[in-house]
Amino acid sequence: MNDSAAAADSTPAVDLGALQVAVIGAGNMGGPVVRTMLEAGVSPQHLRIANSSTASSERAASELGASAASTRSEALEGADVVVLGVKPYQILDVVTELRDELPAGAVVISWPRASLSRRSSRRCLQASRWCGRCRTLRSRWGRELWV
Repeated sequence: MNDSAAAADSTPAVDLGALQVAVIGAGNMGGPVVRTMLEAGVSPQHLRIANSSTASSERAASELGASAASTRSEALEGADVVVLGVKPYQILDVVTELRDELPAGAVVISWPRASLSRRSSRRCLQASRWCGRCRTLRSRWGRELWV
């Protein structure tokens, strides 16, 4: 066994079972994120989905194997990670609506650049209390993510 393989074997796995995750919008954009988080070990009862309606949230949660929240506020309660999986044209309204409800210290993940300029997306987060030090990351698909 080489040194890098030995180092990989000795690295402790991260337990995501207790991580609280809120997914706002679990359709075409947020749905794959939900699946990936569940596969990575996030507990289904700790992954709450809030879509545009309670019925839509329950349907998505049932299909994806997660939990449904009746409101966005309920989904955000105690969240460690918030995924904004809404359509790009909705992002400004969603950020404005949720900015005062976001738990302190939560990590926010989104990919808004499909319809927002870099300046608009920065101003959007900086205007909210979310962005103490927000970063924009480029994903391997060439899309930008807010983290």
